[in-house]
Amino acid sequence: MTERARRRRPRTDYEAWLDERDARMPLTRADLHSGHDQTAARIVAAGGGIQAIIEATDLRSLDNVTRSIDPAILAQAYDNDAIAKVQPPKK
Repeated sequence: MTERARRRRPRTDYEAWLDERDARMPLTRADLHSGHDQTAARIVAAGGGIQAIIEATDLRSLDNVTRSIDPAILAQAYDNDAIAKVQPPKK
């Protein structure tokens, strides 16, 4: 028997609306990607770090970037920053 079949029938329209609302699947992070996420992903793929994301997205601060950009993209940007610190400068 499914979860829905075990439930009792809603007594009111409002109760039915609540049941329908609760049964919806939440949006995934991919569904929530913004233009800033896409820009940041391009920057990170090209080897850019956090400062490059701030400049490219006009989010102006690290705080804005951390609240607005997908954490997986930020992790890659921090990795790019760490790699850039240990590599000798290009001539």
